[in-house]
Amino acid sequence: MKVLKFTGLVLLIIWGTARVMAQAPMRVKLSNPAKPYKLNVELVLGTIRISAYSGKEILIDADVQPPEKSQEAAPAGMKRLSKPEATSLTAQENNNEVNVSDRSGKLVNLTIKVPANAASIRLKTTRGDINVDDISSAFEIQSNVGAINVLNVSGSVVANTDRGKLLVTFKAIDPKAAMAFSTFVGDVDITFPAGLRANLKIKTEVGQAFSDFDMADDPSHSKPAPSEKNGKYQLTNDGWIYGKVAGGGPEILLKNTRGNIYIHRAK
Repeated sequence: MKVLKFTGLVLLIIWGTARVMAQAPMRVKLSNPAKPYKLNVELVLGTIRISAYSGKEILIDADVQPPEKSQEAAPAGMKRLSKPEATSLTAQENNNEVNVSDRSGKLVNLTIKVPANAASIRLKTTRGDINVDDISSAFEIQSNVGAINVLNVSGSVVANTDRGKLLVTFKAIDPKAAMAFSTFVGDVDITFPAGLRANLKIKTEVGQAFSDFDMADDPSHSKPAPSEKNGKYQLTNDGWIYGKVAGGGPEILLKNTRGNIYIHRAK
């Protein structure tokens, strides 16, 4: 097990300037670079940006932002000395599984470069955007408040944000994996490969759903029939749209409460 952890004075020196961090990111070596790896990243506050590169290590670059606060005027003839922001960012590797976390509560923006093929990637931030580009993996992504942009990926995605747009474009998908995309407030915009085969389950409370794909009715979810009890008739509907694309396949759920849903066919 390899643990990289920067705290206290050492951290202050390393995090002192963005320029130093840009030149010397945290380098995490995998136990077996020839095999697929797992990556888990969790922040309290801040953005996560992750993309593929040709190397065999995981490179982590962190930008710690100072809190917004009023500055006291410098006394006459004196200059204010800048104070670096302390945080505690930990990266732990064990048998090709890497866990990255910062629980200091500071605003920490991470830029991570990874080998292109991963077994699984889990990304979570309480407040901040998450951006992923050109990686193959099984993704689990969550931001309580923030947009999620997952572009040019292969594999499968389960993504949720309470407040923000959710945008995903696939180069290829795992044909056996179920997927889910949901927001509370914000559009859900997903582009699938033209050869998609899936059972779609779609719902938007306040908004519309649109699709490029021809979708046949799912006979397992027929239209509801009215019920009668003691002379009272009732017709209920759960509001979900059920349909099959190209004969059906794994379930893909798309849901939001306020916003539109767009299901695109890749050109």
